[in-house]
Amino acid sequence: MSGTPNARYRLVAFDLDGTLVLEKSSWETIHRHFNSVESAKESLRLYTDGRIDYTEFMRRDLASWPRSLHLSTIDRLLSDYTLRDGAREVIGQLHEWEVKVVLISAGISLLADRVAAELGISCVRANSLHTDESGYLTGSGNVVVDPLKKDEVLSKIALDLGIDLRETIAVGDTIYDKGILKASRLGFIIGDKRVAKEIGVDHIDNLSEILAFLDHSLAKT
Repeated sequence: MSGTPNARYRLVAFDLDGTLVLEKSSWETIHRHFNSVESAKESLRLYTDGRIDYTEFMRRDLASWPRSLHLSTIDRLLSDYTLRDGAREVIGQLHEWEVKVVLISAGISLLADRVAAELGISCVRANSLHTDESGYLTGSGNVVVDPLKKDEVLSKIALDLGIDLRETIAVGDTIYDKGILKASRLGFIIGDKRVAKEIGVDHIDNLSEILAFLDHSLAKT
């Protein structure tokens, strides 16, 4: 694919779990390992219903894991992931077109940072886990990305870069991406047509469709 994209689009923001990687949730990966999925579902329900905030959600998640858990264990459990087909090629083409690429995830930063490094994404926002001086989890975390407030994170990044939100595209896979998808000039849901319809954004089956859209947009100018 040749040329440079339409100047209307200067930034593409990607979700991570279920979007750039096939695994639906870094949190769920850990919960499955420690057999704490059911308690996590209850915490998610309370958060979604607005009965707890995301800081409390993270605290409850961490409390359901074993005590004296070292960060290296979490890192190891999150090291086995599968990139979505086309992720590397799409990110590479966006970089060639000089489109800024950012990764915004409410997942765990250990995975987000690893995937970003593999794909060459320098701007990453995700939630980190607090540890003591020996690297053991303390039971709390740093909320950088509230899943229902991803639009606020994107707005801050765009402001820092001098990019208008009308020059941005966002890509996600769940209802929790609604805010960022609607805040961008163009939003894509990958995989689930039902969610795309519910949110009122475009649906794509694969990431390469983003490039096709940009290339088509260029051809029209």
